[in-house]
Amino acid sequence: MSSRPTGPVTWPEVIAKLAPLHEDGLDFFDDLPENIESATPPRWAGDELSGFDASVAALAVLRGSASVMTQLRRVGPLIPRIVHQLGDRLDADRALAALTTLRYLNVARCCGTPITTEAGAAELHWIPQLADLRGTLGEYERHSVALAACAASLTSLVGPVADTRVPRTFVAGQSFGFDVAGFTAYLASAIDHGASYQDVDLAWLDFVHRFPYKLDTNVLDWPSLLYAARAVYATIGGLPEGEVADELHRLVTGA
Repeated sequence: MSSRPTGPVTWPEVIAKLAPLHEDGLDFFDDLPENIESATPPRWAGDELSGFDASVAALAVLRGSASVMTQLRRVGPLIPRIVHQLGDRLDADRALAALTTLRYLNVARCCGTPITTEAGAAELHWIPQLADLRGTLGEYERHSVALAACAASLTSLVGPVADTRVPRTFVAGQSFGFDVAGFTAYLASAIDHGASYQDVDLAWLDFVHRFPYKLDTNVLDWPSLLYAARAVYATIGGLPEGEVADELHRLVTGA
């Protein structure tokens, strides 16, 4: 993993350079509904969402939720097929497809797109199993699972997945620089102790400020950022989940 940035590492640069790339790249997914409908193992239907989850997450943050509503509504009716195909019990072969599906569903949640009860329940079924399967995941995916656990209030999973210790006491007003595991454990502790948004805002604003560097160096990606935003704004702050993407959009663009 490279630690030296090669692309944009400030939010104005990210917005100017990456938003148009993601917009132009949406054409690549024109056949996505058909690919989902025809997918059979060993390539699961959930695998077809790989890349799409990152593109719609990026545009939801950079352009706002309205910019991806058409794409989310095209794919949404096919999610029950994906969830049914993967089933209730995950294994190593299904892990990445399940995680990609959950990351897509989180974008839909954060943009206010309705999801079925079965699709919503998949989060609570699958995140604990992905935690158990963490040995089959790379660091990149484990960060995503740990932040998903925070967003879903499954805080007991954060320590094992992120390979860190969740503090037993919570101290407001801390920040963690480039320590993603430390930040995630801090959010878990905040949730456990009933902290407010104001208690974690310094850590959150610092995390968002440094995100472009983490993105450029492949430490985090857009769906993971939206999981963190949901944990902060909704799980901790009480904002309706469907307003999370636009709240983050306003933060990073100054709108």
